Amino acid sequence: MPLSDPEYLRRETWSLIEAACLLADTDPVAPDQFDRNPSTGGRPAHYYSNLKDATDAGILGCFESRTGRIAERRVPPWEVVKWARARGDNVPEQLRDVPEPTPAAQTAEATPAEKPITLTERNTLLVIIAALCKPCKIKYEERGAPVDIARLTEQLGAPVSDDTVRRVLARITDAVEARSKG
Repeated sequence: MPLSDPEYLRRETWSLIEAACLLADTDPVAPDQFDRNPSTGGRPAHYYSNLKDATDAGILGCFESRTGRIAERRVPPWEVVKWARARGDNVPEQLRDVPEPTPAAQTAEATPAEKPITLTERNTLLVIIAALCKPCKIKYEERGAPVDIARLTEQLGAPVSDDTVRRVLARITDAVEARSKG
């Protein structure tokens, strides 16, 4: 099915929702609309779940959203197509020619503040958070820790919701274990 708006093919990044729909060969729609189009056979939801997992694991680089919402993560189109091909997915014809940027364009586009974070970098930051929790007597694995840390971010003047803090803290144990093994 041709896209009704070919502008998607010229964008530098797609949201996870856009990427999921485009891989399913359908125009991007909100997640609650994924199953409304019977011709997609639930593929947008399937791709969205796999894209979320791939960005969580650091397999697919992404730009985190400013709000912390997973659906708002941004992914480079060429990376999405490369990831889908590596998985053996049937990439829709209209996405097969999504251009990969030249090395010069990648350097110009990806300033240090914009580069996707790697799994190693993410784990390092999580280990640092764990280390900082210790002298503050915050036990990151306990139930009240997200609220305590969210309160500290408010005092800092850069508030982060306790739900976001909870999601980050849930990853610390695995990161510490991975770092301890390596």
